[in-house]
Amino acid sequence: MLEGDVRFKLGDRMVSGPPGTFVFVPRGTPHTFQNVGETPARMLIHFTPSGMERFFEEFAELPVEETGPEVFRSIGAKVGMDAVGPPLAQSDPL
Repeated sequence: MLEGDVRFKLGDRMVSGPPGTFVFVPRGTPHTFQNVGETPARMLIHFTPSGMERFFEEFAELPVEETGPEVFRSIGAKVGMDAVGPPLAQSDPL
């Protein structure tokens, strides 16, 4: 984590992510994250193997009003991502 305060759910485990935190998500682990801070968060993310960056590039090009859950799932499916469950704010509210 570069900036902000983010919480992560990795499988059934909840992890706090303040600045300076490194969070490892093993391949195939169901996961999600939520910015729980008062300011925007910035993360540095690495993928191996590569390819997942195409999801972020395509999603970032969309106008915000076109970025709903179904679009998220559709773009994710193109790179092998299976979006499951509701957002963390709904499944595990603070």
